[in-house]
Amino acid sequence: MTSPTPGWYSDPDPTNAGGQRFWDGAQWTDQATPGASASTPPPTAPGSGGDSLIRDQCDGLIRDPPGLRRGVVTA
Repeated sequence: MTSPTPGWYSDPDPTNAGGQRFWDGAQWTDQATPGASASTPPPTAPGSGGDSLIRDQCDGLIRDPPGLRRGVVTA
């Protein structure tokens, strides 16, 4: 029977659900990436209010260049 190649795989440890653990070709190592935390809020869908928060945080960071006239088309 052959062993899986070394690499990152779903962590078999149930306390790290959703995380990954490194398999060195013979055994699981202590190297692991955390799964999704219950304290991490899910991302918000566009238009559901989260996008306005980003707009509020970025308000004033991006300025229109001098002379720009919005809605005016010049030939």
